[in-house]
Parts: sequence; C-alpha cells; structure tokens
Amino acid sequence: MRKTTIMVIATIISLLVLLTSCSTGIGKKKDPFEDKATEPFTGYKTMADYDGEEFWVDVTVKEIQELMEKGETFAFIASFESCPYCNRALPYVAEAVKEYGGKIGYLNTRKDPSWSNNLDIDDYDIFAELFGDYLQLDAVNIPHLYVPDMFFIKNGKIVANCDCSVTDGNNATLPLTDEQEKELRDNLKECFDKL
Repeated sequence: MRKTTIMVIATIISLLVLLTSCSTGIGKKKDPFEDKATEPFTGYKTMADYDGEEFWVDVTVKEIQELMEKGETFAFIASFESCPYCNRALPYVAEAVKEYGGKIGYLNTRKDPSWSNNLDIDDYDIFAELFGDYLQLDAVNIPHLYVPDMFFIKNGKIVANCDCSVTDGNNATLPLTDEQEKELRDNLKECFDKL
C-alpha cells in the first residue's frame, strides 16, 4: 500500500511538472524567439492599434532554417509594408498571436530596397527548398512565395501553412467581408492549434 501511494504521488508530481513546462505560449513549448528583440510594425498602416504591443521578431531565411534543423516549434509570416493584402491581414494575424501567446517571426520580403519581388530575398533558394511544396509554380516551374503567407513549424517540421491574403479576386484595398474575416480567423486558429 505504501509503495503504491509513493508511486501515485510521484506520478502526480511528474504530471504537474510536465503540464507546467507545456504552458509557455505558442506551441506550448519554449518560445525560440523569447530572447530576441521585437520589431514594431509601425510601417504597416493597419497596425496603429498595436503600437507598443510588439511580438514580431525579424528573422532571415538562414535563421528559419537553423530553427527547423534544431527541431524548434514556431510560426513566422512572410510580408512587406507596402503590400495591400498584408496590411489588410496583419491585424487578424496580430489578434491570433496575442491569443496564442509568444512571438512570431517576421520575414520581411522587402527588407532591402533593391528587392523588387519575393524571389530577391536573401537565400531564396534555401527558402524554396524548405517550403517549395507550399509555393506556387510559375510557367517555367519556379516556385514563388506570395505574401502574406504564414508557416507553422512544430519540432522542426512544417505542420501548417496559412495564405493570409484571403482573396477572391476583390480589390485588396477594400476591407474584408464578414465571411472573409471569419475564414481568416478560422484558418489562423486551425494553424496555431497545430503547434
């Protein structure tokens, strides 16, 4: 009886330790961006309501690759400030990030002013190798990254992808319809739940 009681107590303590270690934000694991400086999204005209709430961490393709090789769990968005689809979607992405906690990576596809399209980003060949199954091929089979696009990585593996543009051929300067808002929120929730 005494041996059984000790085993039950040890099991309860182990479960409590496990549950405590699994409650640290996105993916319920240690946030790989925890110690990185956040970036304000002040250049995005739709992000004024999030001034001071910075949970975006500037990342490069090489850093994404390294995190995946280490088996980390994280999410990142590929985007740029003058993209109308990005401006329309980012408040919904920010809402989802706040709900799930932690920080997400931000791959700025126009960080260098000389980059005129997403194929110009540093180490695009590595990006295409890592995420090629989620990219659209052009007429000559070159995989293209279209933004805003989010990737969700769990233990170093891609578990979800969310095209945040929510387009049906409508003008990107128009607000999302109620149906489009619901679709984007549902898609983001489904993707974050996979982490």
